[in-house]
Formats: sequence, C-alpha cells, structure tokens
Amino acid sequence: MLTDFSPSRFFENVSYLIRRQKKKVGEVESEVGVSPGYIARMSKENSGKPGIDVAVKFADVLGVSVDSLLTAQYGSLTPTELYIVDLLEKLRKDTQADKLDWKMETPDQLEHVATDFEPNEGVYVYHNLLTYETFSEFPMDGEAPEQVSRVTFVSRAFGPRTGFNGPCYNLRIKNGSIIYLMDLCKSIYHASDKDAFAQEIWMYTPKVGKQYLCGNKDNASFEVLVECLFEAVTENAKHPKINKTLKYALDAFMEDDFEDDPEPEQEPELPF
Repeated sequence: MLTDFSPSRFFENVSYLIRRQKKKVGEVESEVGVSPGYIARMSKENSGKPGIDVAVKFADVLGVSVDSLLTAQYGSLTPTELYIVDLLEKLRKDTQADKLDWKMETPDQLEHVATDFEPNEGVYVYHNLLTYETFSEFPMDGEAPEQVSRVTFVSRAFGPRTGFNGPCYNLRIKNGSIIYLMDLCKSIYHASDKDAFAQEIWMYTPKVGKQYLCGNKDNASFEVLVECLFEAVTENAKHPKINKTLKYALDAFMEDDFEDDPEPEQEPELPF
C-alpha cells in the first residue's frame, strides 16, 4: 500500500484529469480494473488508500506519472502552470524512451566558459545563460561582504551567488530554442545548509533571450516532477548514444545496403 501521500489529493487529481481529458468515470474505472463507483467511494474521507498497482494503472490510463497524481495540485494550478506540468511529463517520458538528445555541460566547463571583451559593451560570455556580473558576496569565514566581478549564472534561487552542483544538460528544440536543466548550489555555503541546492529549468530562444520556466523550489506541484526529470536525464546520460547521421549509415549496413547514395543534382550555373 502507498503510505506517504494524501488519498484525497490523489483522487482529486484523478477526477480533475478525467474532466480535463473529457473521459467518462466509468470507462476509466473499467480500464484501470476497479469496480464501478470506486473513485467516488475512495474519494470519501478515511476510505483507505489505493494500492501501488492501482495508482500506477490510473497514471497509465490518464497519461501522467504517479508522481504527478501524488504531488501535483491540478485544481489550483494556473493554465501556465498546467502547461509546465505537461511539459515536464513529456520531457521525462521522451527521455526515458531515449527520444531526446540531451547534451551535458560539466561544472568545470561552465566555470571556465570562454569570454571576450567588447568596447562599450564590456565582457561578452559565450553561453546563453551565463553573464559577467559585479556583486557583493560574503566569504566563507568573513564578517564583511566583498565586491567581486566574475562570470556567473544568475539563478532564480540564489541570484548571482550561484555555483554548479553537478552536470547540467541542454536540449535543442525547434528553431534553435534550447531547454536547460541547471543543477545548482550557492557559490559559498556551509555543509549544514540544507537550502544550499536547487534545480532549475530555463529556456533560451534566439532574438528573445532566456526565460526561467520552473524549479524544485517553486511549489509542491513542480518539486517532485523537476527532480524526477533530472533523475531521468542523468540516468539516460549513462547509456550510449548514436548520432543520427551515423545511425543512418548503420541502419543501411544492418539491411546489407553497401551502396553510396547518389550525389544530389546541382543547379546549373546561370550565365549572368
């Protein structure tokens, strides 16, 4: 049996998703394999908790993760928050299905990103999210803040006083837009500081710039989903990947096709 969750929230989410997806309660109950009226009975206070197998079946039928049903509060989310929840779910599912080509950036790479100085504009940083900032920072054992200038990531959680807790990942999507998963920490913190870490999801779009999407410090509806997405991407990064161009050649080989593709015809040169 499931123990650490609110049954009322679980069934509120189930009922909300049934309405949102315009499904019929009886049909969902039938697909899950429970008796008619099960949702109404279990929605009542102190009516017990569903078993893990039933919870998983509800999640499968409704096309979401168990984590969403357990932790999200669908009924109180804004349309934009609902959209982000759907985005997190799709990113996690497609990652686990090995459909996405996430690129890794290590803390060392991010801490030594290339820069250039441009007159009248200052320091240019060759990264879509990082900038050169001047700010005050308390040293580990100092009593007074020090003024520092350096390349940093201005996070939602820690501002410019941000470091990298582990590998970060990025995914190129349509028209050059990029989704970033940032694993962060305070730039200076004590080991006992439980609030020194954060995971944030950002997006960069050419000619638009960067925008914060969500993080695991926003609210309960996002916290578990963000952390689950990071886990899925981290696990996926451990497995081998094959470049699409290479895979095309390998697929041909697997089909005993050894002939080179014909060269594309070139347009004739115009006489003027």
